[in-house]
Amino acid sequence: MTNNKTKKGLGLLPISNRIVYSRYKQQKGWREIVGESQDLTEEAIGVVFQYLQAQYENNKGTTAYETTYVNSPYICVMFKKEDYEKIKQKCQEKK
Repeated sequence: MTNNKTKKGLGLLPISNRIVYSRYKQQKGWREIVGESQDLTEEAIGVVFQYLQAQYENNKGTTAYETTYVNSPYICVMFKKEDYEKIKQKCQEKK
């Protein structure tokens, strides 16, 4: 499904691995960037990190918060640094 109309939104530049806000044309399975784009990588990562941290804090009594994204084979896990170091050490002891 190719759409000739442009929209504004977030996208990922695959070559530079940067998150950008720009005009784009929706192509079949991907977005074609049209014109100038604004690099929002640092801000986007910061906001997502704050979101994950808030989710972790709201799940009191657990040592981790985990989430996944629709149709993604990956999982993202949030630990406090001190808990992560303990878990990492236990894993190394089991080897």
